[in-house]
Amino acid sequence: MFYTKQIGIYTQSLGYKDEYAIWHDGELTITETIDCDLQPITKELAFKIFGIDENVKYRVFCGLFDNIKIGTIIQYIDKKYRVISLLEWDDYKDFIVGDYNG
Repeated sequence: MFYTKQIGIYTQSLGYKDEYAIWHDGELTITETIDCDLQPITKELAFKIFGIDENVKYRVFCGLFDNIKIGTIIQYIDKKYRVISLLEWDDYKDFIVGDYNG
């Protein structure tokens, strides 16, 4: 596989309560950029191959990075996506992302 694309991996900082006991969510920040292979995928194909019945956008292949899990937020070309499905193999990860609505 050729890792010719790059994605940013987001991490969310911890939230906090202010002096008035109002909760403030933590901020999403890109903490790592990784090389990957990114391919478009349709909802129909994702359902046929993986049984995923959600709006999907891309199938991503990358190395074994510990910080990529289901629910992880990534960025590709200035747009955020959420990891929906994840398969971990001996020497790479294969995951499906869909739109992030946050």
